Amino acid sequence: MQATDDSAVAWYKRRRTLVVLVVVAFFVGALIGRASATDGTADSGTELEIAELTGEWDDVATALDLDTSATPEELVARIDELESGLSRHEDQLAQRSDELAERESELDTREEELAERERELDAREEELAEQQEAGPSPEDEPDSSGGCRSDQVDINTASRRALQQIYEIGPERADQVVNLRPFSSVDDLTRMNGIAEGRLGGIKNEGIACVD
Repeated sequence: MQATDDSAVAWYKRRRTLVVLVVVAFFVGALIGRASATDGTADSGTELEIAELTGEWDDVATALDLDTSATPEELVARIDELESGLSRHEDQLAQRSDELAERESELDTREEELAERERELDAREEELAEQQEAGPSPEDEPDSSGGCRSDQVDINTASRRALQQIYEIGPERADQVVNLRPFSSVDDLTRMNGIAEGRLGGIKNEGIACVD
């Protein structure tokens, strides 16, 4: 696109130069013609040169949309008009060239941003794939060393009815559990009347009682 604009500007400049050269030739021819008409002596070389210049003038007049009988003043006015138009075209082409350069810069910036985003996505996908291969981290795994499962009975918070699900705990011992709370662990049940090491072992082996 930049090459096209440069070619257009160069074409306008060449056309302007051609017009100026032809105008100079026209005036030179006119002077020669006047000199020949004044002294009445025009050799064959001069006549040939005048004929060539006249032919060139006809071509230029046609290109400039002028009548071949146009006066020098009309020719100068037409050239000024064309130069003004060429100047405007050059300004427009320069402005268009700047706009295109700015647009190309914006596109380059957008391409760089998209490329960076793709690299970030690729890195994230690789990270997720590595995490899946490695499995869950130890801190994400449930801790089986403490706490109460959903199928256990917390002796510090359970109701009297729920406490009676525990081995060797009836209504009377359930009341004791409620009155002696809180317990630091299941082993602390030995504070209750009638719960010694033997019964405590049965309670622990059953696996229902717990302390959260």
